[in-house]
Amino acid sequence: MKKYVLPVLMLLFFLHAVTASGAEDYVVREGDVLKITVYDHPDLTTIARISGNGMITFPLIGELTVGGMTVSQVSQKIAGHLAAGYIINPQVSIFLEDYKARKIYVTGEVKKPDAYKYEEGSTVIIVITMAGGFTDKAAPGKVKIMRKINNKVAVFEKVAMDQPIQPDDVVVVPESLF
Repeated sequence: MKKYVLPVLMLLFFLHAVTASGAEDYVVREGDVLKITVYDHPDLTTIARISGNGMITFPLIGELTVGGMTVSQVSQKIAGHLAAGYIINPQVSIFLEDYKARKIYVTGEVKKPDAYKYEEGSTVIIVITMAGGFTDKAAPGKVKIMRKINNKVAVFEKVAMDQPIQPDDVVVVPESLF
């Protein structure tokens, strides 16, 4: 048992380092709650939940579509609208008050098939490890990812173990024929 401790710790350190270095700007989506402030204009401070159609309501501007944008893009969009006739050089800050938990799903020949919390930088091997690893019947060379793209399901066959995972992906580990 002790001989596995160091390699596991090294793997966890490596995964943390990769995740931290590959962090991207957060993409907002339905259910996320944003606290929006405009420097030197406390009356415009707003807490807004992104609706099912990706919209928020902001003072002076009204409804804005922000779903699928990064936090910095949302900030720039609001600043642009405010600069167009309301405030000279607005400085808009956005704090993510709450977010809708993003999940990935692992099914098939893994020891613990289930839904798992999505984390930036996750790859196929990371989520399979979260699911307890392959069973004896697994076909590691035939792993699939099912991903919703534009309201259609795309299936990626025989994916590499370092293939990045996206929120709401379904990783399928099929059974080996032999």
